[in-house]
Amino acid sequence: MSIQPVRPEDKEHALSEFRELIGADVEAGIDSHERKMTRMGFVFLAIFVGVIGLMAVLP
Repeated sequence: MSIQPVRPEDKEHALSEFRELIGADVEAGIDSHERKMTRMGFVFLAIFVGVIGLMAVLP
């Protein structure tokens, strides 16, 4: 079994399709990660404010 030579235009076409596919997946992953981190930040802020509020109420 030998390796078949690939025409440069076929190679470029395959690479550009791959880049588009990966680019879309990476963008979706980044957006998902940002949403999760934002939610986690708000949860942390709520816990922090709750603890400070509890400390203010309790003697």
